[in-house]
Amino acid sequence: MKRNNFFQLILTVLFACYMSSSMYAQQQDAGTQISYKVNFGPVYPIEGDSNQIEGKISFNDDNDSIEKISFDVPLNSFTGINSGYLEWIGNSWYNPDMSFKSNKIKLTGDNKLMVSGNLEFRRRIAPVKIDFTRKDSDNSIILEGNFDMRVRDYFTFNLPFELAPNTVSFKIKLVFDKPLANT
Repeated sequence: MKRNNFFQLILTVLFACYMSSSMYAQQQDAGTQISYKVNFGPVYPIEGDSNQIEGKISFNDDNDSIEKISFDVPLNSFTGINSGYLEWIGNSWYNPDMSFKSNKIKLTGDNKLMVSGNLEFRRRIAPVKIDFTRKDSDNSIILEGNFDMRVRDYFTFNLPFELAPNTVSFKIKLVFDKPLANT
């Protein structure tokens, strides 16, 4: 009888831990994040997201427009279904990060930005264009966008198509504090 009570207590504690962790994961959706999805490959589905992305922006002091955008994300920070795939093709043991830098920002519409820059992956650099939408609130600037990374741009040899697709699609959300007004 005492043994059954002990097992019920253990199951109750485990269930409570599971419920609290799943609620916590749902609340993290509001911050900075990068995610990717691959529609085929050696294992399927392949998708991952990371909250460990670090973004930076620079402003023009005269008109408050964004002049520079950059971000870095560790490849081993992605979690999801077969999320180690990006680490694997990136050879993260020797190339731990993916980074982007740009100072070519073009306003293409109402709060729409076309950002042309260089993406570094596997210690190789290739041009990438990111479509961003800017949303301003009282105390933050949110940039949401997407881009496709052409995988073959980062290899010196041709990869078998069954192992690596032509492109990996990314979604990105960067949240920044608004700068203080100049007085």
